[in-house]
Amino acid sequence: MEWLLSPQYPRMIAADGSEPILRGISPRQGVPEVIEQWRDRFGS
Repeated sequence: MEWLLSPQYPRMIAADGSEPILRGISPRQGVPEVIEQWRDRFGS
């Protein structure tokens, strides 16, 4: 449990594309093409 709440785990899952669970850990940037497709279908 300590590892899951440590800074290393959220960084690892963010690098893999998942949403981090701790504040201060930025999520990985999305693929621009996918973001554009999302905006085309659902709006901003």
